[in-house]
Amino acid sequence: MSLRVASFCALALLAVVLAVPARPVEACAGIGRQGPVFVRGEEALIAWDEARHVEHFVRRAFFEGVSEDFGFLVPTPSRPELAEVSSRLFADLFTLYRMPPRRSGGRSRSASSGAQASAAEPSVVLLEERTVAGMDAAVLAANDPQALDGWLRTHGYPNGGPLTAYLAPYVASGWIVTAFRIAPGALGRDRFSSAAVRMSFATDRPFFPYSEPQLDAVARRFRVSVASSQRMRAFLDRPAGGARAEWIAASYAGRPAGLPRVLRPALPLSVSVGPWLTTFDERASRRGTLDLFFEPDPQQRGRSSSISTQIRP
Repeated sequence: MSLRVASFCALALLAVVLAVPARPVEACAGIGRQGPVFVRGEEALIAWDEARHVEHFVRRAFFEGVSEDFGFLVPTPSRPELAEVSSRLFADLFTLYRMPPRRSGGRSRSASSGAQASAAEPSVVLLEERTVAGMDAAVLAANDPQALDGWLRTHGYPNGGPLTAYLAPYVASGWIVTAFRIAPGALGRDRFSSAAVRMSFATDRPFFPYSEPQLDAVARRFRVSVASSQRMRAFLDRPAGGARAEWIAASYAGRPAGLPRVLRPALPLSVSVGPWLTTFDERASRRGTLDLFFEPDPQQRGRSSSISTQIRP
């Protein structure tokens, strides 16, 4: 890939400064050639196939002040399979978990099944390179964060500093890193909504890559729904475990009858998950150095929705 990247995001959605004068960093963004990149909101679906220990992860985000070169990194416990998904998925999910109208008179272990870089010496292996949903994607296995940093530098991606520190725990745990870049001509004039891409991968713990490189940032709207055989709860942790911390409670939990219909277009034909849908809604998401992991909630009871609005482009 011949890349000209001025700003870059980890799924973390951090844009890194390249070749521009130092100035304050605003929002979850740095300064690209045409100005700052702001993340206005993001949402995701995690479809957890517990029997196979496979996660099907779909995500989209909304940006402002997008520069010409733009991308993001997504760490996963094993090599992912990539596929485009219609963004209509999130509107359809909203119809399942939204708060009903008011009535008159009356709320780890990590699996690593992908090919890995050799532990004998620092190296990076390019497992796959393709275009999906209008974005270039490079799937990478590395056994050394400095080697991965060197690959990013050689191929025109921002590198070094906070980004290298951000990647180190994933490399140490043998995770895969997928680098996405917006294909030429895909960006809008000022606002941009990323296409919905499904990443399917083996893992012992369903998770959302929630951590970010630690630079100044402001809060954004974030929502994640988990489709699984049980009601789920979420907590913060490291890829290797040992740092469990509380996160927010679910804003909705139930067994909506329409869930199979909504998920069918987004998942491989052989996959069937549910019947539970658990949705977490964070109105002011501020990221640290821990990721989100999910497990069955001891409280297997439904929870009426407190979500009344969609996250819109």
